[in-house]
Amino acid sequence: MPTTYWRKSYVPRLIARAGGLDVTVAGVTAKCLVDRIDVPVAEGQATSGTGQRIEVQCETGIFPALADGVTVTVEGVDYVAKEPRRGDVDGGMTSFECAIKG
Repeated sequence: MPTTYWRKSYVPRLIARAGGLDVTVAGVTAKCLVDRIDVPVAEGQATSGTGQRIEVQCETGIFPALADGVTVTVEGVDYVAKEPRRGDVDGGMTSFECAIKG
């Protein structure tokens, strides 16, 4: 059984094949995987509709300034990075959520 799944050299090809989108962090732009996930929006005790959560997956180390609270631009829209974390398979990819900046 292999000890690694996402070798660092494979990650850019994986993102390119999947149709990565431009993401910019502190002046560095790279192709990343961007997921827009529908989530229920709670209002008080009840669900009042559906919102979107944006999650970005990038090559680990591609954005040296990536940290919680840093401005991230996805397709020309500014967000704030939330909870960057390395992948749990071998760390070749990093994921983070994007919150509306404001």
